Amino acid sequence: MDQKTFILQNIPGYNQGDHDGLCVYYSAAMLLVTLFPEMHTELGEGTRRRRVGFVTTDPLIAALAARRKEDPEKTLADWHWRGRSLKEVFRVLNRIAVERSGRKEYKALFQYFGRGTQWAANEKRLRDSIESGMPAMLGWQTRDLGGHCVLVYGFTDGSRGGTWFHTRDPSGGQDVFWATLEQVSRGSPELIVPDPLVWEDMRPDALCFFTKPGGKVEDRRLFRWWPDGSPERVQGWREVRALFEEARMPRTPPYSIR
Repeated sequence: MDQKTFILQNIPGYNQGDHDGLCVYYSAAMLLVTLFPEMHTELGEGTRRRRVGFVTTDPLIAALAARRKEDPEKTLADWHWRGRSLKEVFRVLNRIAVERSGRKEYKALFQYFGRGTQWAANEKRLRDSIESGMPAMLGWQTRDLGGHCVLVYGFTDGSRGGTWFHTRDPSGGQDVFWATLEQVSRGSPELIVPDPLVWEDMRPDALCFFTKPGGKVEDRRLFRWWPDGSPERVQGWREVRALFEEARMPRTPPYSIR
């Protein structure tokens, strides 16, 4: 059976330190910058802590401090040493989305799915989110190593069933095989998933291909989230090659963006 791979492109990657509890912070930062690229200079610029440090003017710190009605210095220290829950952070993400976009409907942009949800349902939620052009946050608790959080930006069908999820892991870890994660976890995972029906702005390009049982890759295509030609401008995936052919842009001279 062919294995499908679907990977969102140009997702930023930020790294936490060896002794902090910032995996949720950096996963949330990567998600925000994917949807709001202009925030890169506030949350990103490579391995951010090496350049400007972890500061109270940071949008995530400021929004959480405002929500908790506490001094930003305390919020910063607590998050650095103790971490934060996905349930609390998803509300902060919605607050930031409204402030950045000016759209009240974005107060329900990010959805939280907590403990007690089914593993199979969460696996489908992650796959559906990726296929809609929206990366998602995934958190879990293991019996031996404690909790962790990553940003999921792609998936590959397992050779014997199940799903490999491609992740931006703030700790530098590897991709996640869903069945193995279920075996080692204590309870069900937590998700923060953007609602594709609420989000009306840009989405990352996506690379899709299929791998034959012998390892041969076929039907590799790059897609872009694009409105169709109808008056309603219904959006969906369009193959990038087809978009360029429709535009009939000459190959030379090269065009510059101003």
